[in-house]
Amino acid sequence: MTPHQRLELALGILAELPTALEVLSDDGGSVTIELAGHDNEMLHALTQRSRVRLGLGLRLRMRTPEGRGYDVDMSVSELFFHSAGVAAVHLTVERVRRFNGNRATPRARVDDLAFVGVLYSSVPHDDPEFDVRMVDVSPDGMAFITDRRLAIGDLLSVMATIDRKLIRMRARVLHVADAHYGRNRVGCEVTSIQGTERAQLALKAALEEADGSAHQRGGLPMAS
Repeated sequence: MTPHQRLELALGILAELPTALEVLSDDGGSVTIELAGHDNEMLHALTQRSRVRLGLGLRLRMRTPEGRGYDVDMSVSELFFHSAGVAAVHLTVERVRRFNGNRATPRARVDDLAFVGVLYSSVPHDDPEFDVRMVDVSPDGMAFITDRRLAIGDLLSVMATIDRKLIRMRARVLHVADAHYGRNRVGCEVTSIQGTERAQLALKAALEEADGSAHQRGGLPMAS
């Protein structure tokens, strides 16, 4: 698709402009952008200057309780001074994906400890490294149980021993839900993993697929 076609597709999904949206940042956390309009190829928006840079990837996630919806991936193509602390940005729509509530790849059910390090968080952490209990995992996503507070958009490093092999991943928090005994179930997308470890998890997930509805899975990303 051309940039114009991707823009037209995104405009068909977005609310009527102008509108304020909360989007995930590839640098971690979320950013509020005020979409004001568009030209033939790019969206025009205002946002906090300290939270954006040229080339930064942003993602708008739109989901129903059943896990259906869209992802609109954008990048900051042009950046201008607007006022103190505020930048005017032009955003290129890189990709639009539809999600129908079904997982694109299976998850394997697991019940093992993993070691998590917080790379970026909007929530203060006295100790940025802690153990969690893994619930399920695949090359594209995972869920774990923890008593720590995490927020959507947090960036994590994860070290897990699965089938007696150490696997290192980086992940982004996409959903946080209440679990038993005051703990939290945290759903993440895997943003980085080595090829051999990806193949290992893909095989395990295919052989040991975990069940669960989109609601039970916490609204994790589902691709059509």
